[in-house]
Amino acid sequence: MLEYYEPATSERRAQAEVDTAAIESNARLMRRVLGPGCQLIGVAKADAYGHGAVGAVQAMLRGGATCAAVATVGEGRRLRAAGIDAPILVLGPASRRDLHEALALGLQLMVGDAAMIQAVAAAAEATGHQARVHLKIDTGMHRLGLLPHEALPVLRATPGAGVLRWEGIFTHFACADEPTRPETHFQIAAFEEVVGALAAAGYRFPLVHAASSAGALAFPEARYSAARVGIALYGVAPSDEVGLPAGFQPALTFRTSITRVAELPAGSQVSYGGVYRTPGPQRIATIGAGYADGLRRSPPWQQALVGGVRVPIVGRICMDYAMVDVTDLDAQVEDEVVLMGRQGEASISAAEVGQWLGTSAYEVLTTILPGEPRS
Repeated sequence: MLEYYEPATSERRAQAEVDTAAIESNARLMRRVLGPGCQLIGVAKADAYGHGAVGAVQAMLRGGATCAAVATVGEGRRLRAAGIDAPILVLGPASRRDLHEALALGLQLMVGDAAMIQAVAAAAEATGHQARVHLKIDTGMHRLGLLPHEALPVLRATPGAGVLRWEGIFTHFACADEPTRPETHFQIAAFEEVVGALAAAGYRFPLVHAASSAGALAFPEARYSAARVGIALYGVAPSDEVGLPAGFQPALTFRTSITRVAELPAGSQVSYGGVYRTPGPQRIATIGAGYADGLRRSPPWQQALVGGVRVPIVGRICMDYAMVDVTDLDAQVEDEVVLMGRQGEASISAAEVGQWLGTSAYEVLTTILPGEPRS
């Protein structure tokens, strides 16, 4: 199933096309990787990594995910508004002004410090909704959560036992995508020590989760009762060191079309500043995508696919356009141009684009067509 995530009112030529059947298939494959004792939490923050959260979450659930995870209450609200009634975990700290809404929507909340636990308990008492919460433990990422030695004293001092329901306990690995480094092993040991100490004190959690995509693939010992998987569900490997098993498929294609083809003589300057000059007679095609669509200017996006052939982007990328060298092709106006994805037997991956841009595939995916609403 192909869904075009472009608003009906948009006049931009660039499109992000998402194959939700690929997401569903990837979820099924990940369920097999995790095994029968480990639930799949499908991570859909940042509009499902640029894939359109509603369609992506629906596909994950069809593929066997039991829960969706988002970054904010607003992201959870949009899923509920679309009719998604599966459990939704908010991974980021909810602001106090959003707590009543979050509880009314039945969202599960991350709590990572004493003040946050108290605020959630107070909101639950005020609204009459039991708060379903996941305790975040900071084992080495040092971004959010209680430090290991803080967990037991904080829980013992926590009020509102009747209004808080402990659904899970979790941590997040800082270096799982570099599996030869020792940090993940240290974090696993620290997390298991905390979980054991809390269990000995009578605190037990239905869901214990630590692994993201990289952790789930590279560290089988971290497949506890659940795993939070994001990038792998979209068919993208977490890193060069942690690849995907056979069968996973990229779900997103970034495409546009040719708007003009010009026969230029040698020495012609192309685009702003004239930094590119044609070394000889060349056919230069203008394509309908620029940095306003996520086609990075510096460092530059380097190549595109036209007619199943890689062609170089030449000259500076403009706000709405870029130029490519199609000298050796019979390219015409309105021909399809693929900037990321597959065309014929050729393909450009998010990871390759990330190498061009000096960043990660995650950032590439989440900056395609920024500001364009996904339907």
